[in-house]
Amino acid sequence: MRLWAVVALGGLVVATASCTGGGKTHTTAPVILDGGALEIRPVQGGHPAISREQAAAAAIEIQTFVTGEITPIFGLATTRVPGSASKPAASLVANLAGTLAWVYVAHPGQYGGGASCPAGVSGPQTPWPTPSSGSLAVIVNAQSGQGYVYRSPGVGVCGGSPAPSLTRAYRQLSVPWTLVGTETIRINLPPCAYLGGFQFGPRRWEATATAPIGPCKGKATVRVLPLAGRANRHPPAPTGPICWQLRDPAVPKPDDCVDRSTY
Repeated sequence: MRLWAVVALGGLVVATASCTGGGKTHTTAPVILDGGALEIRPVQGGHPAISREQAAAAAIEIQTFVTGEITPIFGLATTRVPGSASKPAASLVANLAGTLAWVYVAHPGQYGGGASCPAGVSGPQTPWPTPSSGSLAVIVNAQSGQGYVYRSPGVGVCGGSPAPSLTRAYRQLSVPWTLVGTETIRINLPPCAYLGGFQFGPRRWEATATAPIGPCKGKATVRVLPLAGRANRHPPAPTGPICWQLRDPAVPKPDDCVDRSTY
């Protein structure tokens, strides 16, 4: 069955066609957010290098506040985000131009921050010319596996940014560590990762690393930290990816996600 709906996305009215059946919904018409800052043109069929299952495994690891089940859109993603130049800052990437991708679109609104936000900050300080759709999109390149996060104006911690943003996607890992002597901890970091922190839990100690989603040309590294005179010793926490709550309803949750409730 094909259903037609008219959806307002960020001030733009978009005609959307959906095919239903078998408990699945596939968008077949273009999805345009925030006046064209993010455009997704669905593709039917094809043989991407990154399967839906692989994209879902990456999406659940990407650090966002998105929760729940989201069916991805498979299509050509284009972004028109100001500031995403050919030589972007470290946290930004070049705009996408018809990139074949798996795209998970959510509407989380403002999140996080709380007392740490500057006084009186509850949204963008300067409104974006186009009304915001309030979207956050997790994008996984279907050819390379590179991950991105698109945010509408006003979406994010402390009210987000006044303009749309596109950043590289990162994941957090619980990584192995060993005690060297009595006063030093040796932490093994995977390629392209940096040390996220070291948690002294009541039952286990955990070293975390943050690494980009996608191809990496770096090398594994080692960090050495002082133990800071702690008398008690606890075993290392389980190692593996620290998964978030974004799920593809058609793909089982990966079995290597770390269960942090044990420590």
